Amino acid sequence: RSLNASTKHLIGLRSQLLHACLLGFNPDLVIIDRHIFGVMRELQTPLITLRQRNPEVRVVLGLREVLDAPEVAHAEWFKHGDPQNLRHLIDAIWVYGDRKVHNPVVAGEVPECLADLVRFTGYLAQGRELTEVPTDPGLTTPFILSTAGGGSDGYQLLQTLVRTEVPDGYQHLVVAGPNE
Repeated sequence: RSLNASTKHLIGLRSQLLHACLLGFNPDLVIIDRHIFGVMRELQTPLITLRQRNPEVRVVLGLREVLDAPEVAHAEWFKHGDPQNLRHLIDAIWVYGDRKVHNPVVAGEVPECLADLVRFTGYLAQGRELTEVPTDPGLTTPFILSTAGGGSDGYQLLQTLVRTEVPDGYQHLVVAGPNE
């Protein structure tokens, strides 16, 4: 944030850093969050080079179960070409969620040509035992659940959500993300 450089220069610098890290560490597993090539394609060349040098590396794309409106999420797969071409780079797509709650393949958010790569991980929670039974938050009437992740806009979103009036007959449960 404090470097006095153009965005193009910063993306190039970020790409070089990723390239050096990936090739220097030569990992067995790479988990990429949401954007297979990075937000500004800064991971594309480093990832392709890593795959060429080490065909045994496992590459996983991690996705939240609900990404965006289905048509927006679907279109994002095609902005770099045919998503079928990603099969040589991605070994698996981990969806952090439960297919019974939301299935992004069925909803059209993940292209059908990649459906066989999708694995649902369930919900991830740091420090929670698998056998832990969730406690009842005391909501006995229908409620609207609002959540915010760890992004930079989370705090503003939560402020807006807390001030939002909900329809009569509903309660409002607001859950902060890990950084709020």
